[in-house]
Amino acid sequence: NGIVSNAELLEYVKKQSQAYCAAQSQCQGLDPQLEVNYALLGASASSPTVSATDTQQQTPDYGRIEEVKVEDTAQTAYVAADPVDAIGDILGKAESGDVAVALSSDHLKNGDSFRISVTSRTGGHLILYDVDTDGKATQIFPNEAAQKITRLAPGTPITIPDDYYGFDFEAEGPSENVLVAIVVADDVDLTGVAPTGYGLTKELDARTTIADIAGTLKQTWTRDVENRSVNWSLGLMKYTVH
Repeated sequence: NGIVSNAELLEYVKKQSQAYCAAQSQCQGLDPQLEVNYALLGASASSPTVSATDTQQQTPDYGRIEEVKVEDTAQTAYVAADPVDAIGDILGKAESGDVAVALSSDHLKNGDSFRISVTSRTGGHLILYDVDTDGKATQIFPNEAAQKITRLAPGTPITIPDDYYGFDFEAEGPSENVLVAIVVADDVDLTGVAPTGYGLTKELDARTTIADIAGTLKQTWTRDVENRSVNWSLGLMKYTVH
């Protein structure tokens, strides 16, 4: 989207470090870290371009970028103005195709009932959010309505809500949203940032919520022989309600 965020830069450095280490005969692993306020993960790693239309007073060419102040930091941050576009910047990781998200209908109108399915090539714990252009996030999963919350099995889809919920989702529009599915293979404790009680009913700030998730997943995994990054996969699906 024209922004190279701090999170995207970190993921790039991680991949390049791993490639370098794999080519060396004596390299026990490299796991680059980024010490930054989680709220800055989605911020541009460099200043935005400057418009020279006014030679007396040059100003940033914002376009789809907005300037924000982040609490407890003196740094000016430039982020994607559209919260839906900002999600990829905050998470930083490119989709690999390991996580697929689908809706029960390809064409949604206001008031239509629908369900969401998520399928992952690898097993893990699922976190699923719906983010709208107003910056509101709804935690679809985990939630208190699910009778049993377990790890996703590889290749086995989960449908939300399923028949045991006793209800379907109802589309609200017009709107443009993105579904954010994160599957975490490692046993990372995410109850502090994605508790079950947030599910379905609590209105969340999308940028803050996704940043807290991303920051937690970017910590070093220390429970193997060698320290490494946390294993997690991402699936995004943009959809429109007419």
